[in-house]
Amino acid sequence: MQKRLKKNFTLIAFLLLVNVVGFLSAQAYFSGTAGSTNFSTQVLLESISFNPKMVAPSKWLELGIDLLKKNR
Repeated sequence: MQKRLKKNFTLIAFLLLVNVVGFLSAQAYFSGTAGSTNFSTQVLLESISFNPKMVAPSKWLELGIDLLKKNR
C-alpha cells in the first residue's frame, strides 16, 4: 500500500510539474505576440455552454475521490 501511495504522489507531482512547465512556456510564447490585453469572456462562456458537466470542478473532484477509493 505504501508503494502504491508513493507511486500516486509521484505521478501527481509529475503531472503538476508538466502543467507548470506548459503554462510557463505558453506564457513566454504568447507574451511576444501583439494583441488585445483584454480577455474575451465570450469564448469561455461558449465553451462552458456546450457541456457544463465536463467543466464543473465538483465532477472532477468526485471522479478523483472515486478513483482513490477504488485503489484502496
